[in-house]
Amino acid sequence: MIGLQLFAIVILDPTDYPSSSAYIWVVRILSVGFFVALVGAFVGLSFDIIYVAESSEWTPSMWYSLMFFVPVIGVVIGLHYLSKRSRYVGLF
Repeated sequence: MIGLQLFAIVILDPTDYPSSSAYIWVVRILSVGFFVALVGAFVGLSFDIIYVAESSEWTPSMWYSLMFFVPVIGVVIGLHYLSKRSRYVGLF
């Protein structure tokens, strides 16, 4: 969430908006959107872990949820999860 706010501060120039309150609203909307997407991804991963555990002999750990919080290493964690998931139940 902090990363998105920094994005809004660095990329979005406050002088482009008619007032600073418009700039603040843009940052708030982006922050709420990011938070909703993060919660949705976490809930989706939780249900996917339950599905994989019931469908195969592999029980994924909730440590895979770190992929949503660690920016660079998260890609590696996500790819590792998808490769193990495809070996046990397939991707779809």
